[in-house]
This record gives sequence, structure tokens and C-alpha cells, in this order.
Amino acid sequence: MRRRSTNNGGGAHGVLTRSRKKLMELQGYLAKERVIDDVELDEYINRLDEKIDAMHDVMTWGDHDDDSGVTDDDDSDSDEDSDYNPNRSSKATSSRPGFVSHVFWSSVGPGLVLPVLYHRWSYSSYPLSSSSVFSYLAKVFVNWASVVLLVCLSFAGVCHTRQFLQGSLFKVPSEAQTCAFHIWHTLLNCVDKYGRECYTTSDCQFPLGQVVGALVGLALVARFYLRRVQIVLAALFLVHHGLQQWTTHLSVILDTAATFHARSIVHVASIDPTFAYMNEPIHILLDGHNLHEGMLVGWVPYWSCSREAAVLSDCPVDLVAPMKHGGVTQTFPAVDEYTVCVDKSATAPAALSSPTPSFACFPEVRLKVKHAQSNPGWSLHHQ
Repeated sequence: MRRRSTNNGGGAHGVLTRSRKKLMELQGYLAKERVIDDVELDEYINRLDEKIDAMHDVMTWGDHDDDSGVTDDDDSDSDEDSDYNPNRSSKATSSRPGFVSHVFWSSVGPGLVLPVLYHRWSYSSYPLSSSSVFSYLAKVFVNWASVVLLVCLSFAGVCHTRQFLQGSLFKVPSEAQTCAFHIWHTLLNCVDKYGRECYTTSDCQFPLGQVVGALVGLALVARFYLRRVQIVLAALFLVHHGLQQWTTHLSVILDTAATFHARSIVHVASIDPTFAYMNEPIHILLDGHNLHEGMLVGWVPYWSCSREAAVLSDCPVDLVAPMKHGGVTQTFPAVDEYTVCVDKSATAPAALSSPTPSFACFPEVRLKVKHAQSNPGWSLHHQ
């Protein structure tokens, strides 16, 4: 749009705006100590108007389109002040690199030295608006890390939704094709079965949510180069990885503490042998934790108190003998199943004189006592 000339025609006096007056003062034409008449001032204003009209005559159509949205109010003194202000510096707006630029320079840029140097020579900066080659390589690394983490995050949210909601935020996409086929097949079945009402059905809401999550993941992948996306992604990864590491270390610490606690108490894991014959002496070896020589070992028969008692420690312990050579020698007078018990408070001979020894019984460790006649072939040897 052409500016309206400040000439009113017929030699009318031009309008001396603040910007024109300032420009004339800067050029020394309108010094404060110099007094000029109206004719000379009108001639100078007319020359300025002619220059403005000549510049607008050679404007391109694109400039005309840019100025077409300007209203008549733009011809006010405030706009003319901004147009004629000599102190205003023109700033060239540099376009920020987009998706294609980030993908190209992150993929093939590090392997192509000449294009990178040419970009530095042409645009006075390295690719991706980097100030140095190190910042460029750092941006390439961050871009690739962001793409990988976004893909893992999207795969975990879409294909492992329940685990994702429980805190497992990142999964390696090892079965992406199978997952996509399953989700798409389930969604098609819901649409065929329920039609337009599929989004209100609970059976279809889950696959619909997975499809929406996949679209959101694709949108995030398309914006992987944005600083906000990278910051949020890095925070999620650090929190997720830190919680996993903390949980792992905590479980290891708890397991170690439980192991030390288990080893600090008396425990019988197994005996050898696991059967004996009635009225025949036998040496039974004990295996477990914190077992030592001289410890009292007793037995509780099943067909007595142990069958009805809730706690074996409440039952009387019979056939008590000190432990020697890693086991105890005993003779069992009846056919039964005997549960092994050990004294956890004292050792022989002090425990033998103790009126109330404290025994710990182990119901999972039992000794079966059989009659000698139950041995196969006994009748052949005793005819």
C-alpha cells in the first residue's frame, strides 16, 4: 500500500513530525542555533516525500501483500516515527532448525566433515544452530538418545500398559509388530461388534486408549528435538532408573540382612539318614546353621502331642542327647515319625542340668522309624 503523501498539493506546507524533525537535527539541517524559513522547510519535506514515493514504487508484490493488512491508522505520527527512526536497528530473524534438519544432521552429519564445514563457512555457525563442533556433537547425541527413549516410552505405554501404569516406563520394542497386530485386530473386532457405540463399551476402551497412546507417542517422536520434550524425557528416565536402582539395592540389602539374621539363629535343614529301625542304635547327622558340638538334640514323636499341638515347642521333647561328631546317636523305642529339636540356649553339660531347656523344633525335618520286619527280605534271613 502506498503511503499517503504529506504534500497537500498546491505548495501547501508539509507536516513536520517528531521523527522528521529528529532526522533533520541529526543531519545538521535543523540545528538548534539555525533558524530557517517555512519555504526551505517545505522544500526539504517535499524531497523526503519524493524519496519515500520512489521507494514504494519499486516494492515487490510480496512487500505489497505484507503491507496490505495495514489500516489507515498506520499513517499516524507514531508509525511514522517508527519508520523514520534512525536509531532503530534491523534484526534478521534466523529460522530454527525443524524436524527434517534435526534428522538429517543427526543421522549423516557426523560422518560428513565437508558439509559441516561448508555449513559453518556459509552460515557462520555449525549445523543445528551450534556454536562449536562439540556442542553440535552433543546435540546429535541428545537427539539420538531422545529418539530411543521416546520409542521405548511409547512401546511401554502402548504394548505393556498395565506394567506402564505400575511404574515400568521404558521397554525395549522387541515385539512391536506383534503388539501392533494385536491392538489393531482387537480394535477392528470391537468396531465390528459394537459399531459407533464401541467407545462407550468397557471392552473397547482399552484398545482405544492404546491407539490414542500410539498417536501421542508418534507426535512426541516427531518433536524429539524440542528442549521441553528432552528435559521431561530425561527427568522421567532419571527418576525411573533411580527408583529401579534404589529398589534393587534395597532388596539386596534386605535379602542380605535376612540371610545374616537367618544364619544367626539355630536352624536344622536336613538329617541323614531319614529313616531308622526300631530298637536299633543309629548315628544321625544334622545339617543346618549355628549347630555345634555339645548342643542338645531331642525328638518329638508324631503320634503324641505333636499331632494336636499348634506349636511343637509346647510338646515335651524325648530322647535328648548331646551332639557329637556332627550328629547324635540315638535308639528309638517305637515305630513313629520323630521331629528333630535342638536346644538353642545352652550346651552340654550345662544344658543337661538345666531344668527347663529351650528347644526349637523343625516340623519339616522328620525321621521315620520302621520295624525291622518291614525291611524287604527280612523273613528270608530269619527263618
